[in-house]
Amino acid sequence: MNLWNQLAPHLQAVTILTAFALVLLGASNVFTRSLRATQTIAVLGTALATLPVWHSSGVGTLATLLPCCLGAVALLLLHEADLEFGEHRLDAAALVLLGTAGAVALGNANDLLSLMLGLETLSLCVAVLCGLGRGS
Repeated sequence: MNLWNQLAPHLQAVTILTAFALVLLGASNVFTRSLRATQTIAVLGTALATLPVWHSSGVGTLATLLPCCLGAVALLLLHEADLEFGEHRLDAAALVLLGTAGAVALGNANDLLSLMLGLETLSLCVAVLCGLGRGS
């Protein structure tokens, strides 16, 4: 049995979301020009992150599906974001994916360390996203 199957479903979702955020940032020269490609890859990442929890039951399933669905909605509305510079849409998409991973970790926390890791990841992404916005 490999390491991937030994991970809990919510940790698989966090890993998938983080991997897609890294793919967006790693291939930034491809995705900077096309907002639609950025949105497609990011929404695909949130959709794939929901797959590991479909066969599980309980509150952990809801705590994974709800942030992923809200993240997908935020990514679909990315073209309406009032950012100071349009080039930051790729960064905003990656931050939404990482914030979604933090929300999944926060919702499925079983100990204080997981709780703090999820909370800090989510709050850091929200703070940076607020900083990317236009205005005072």
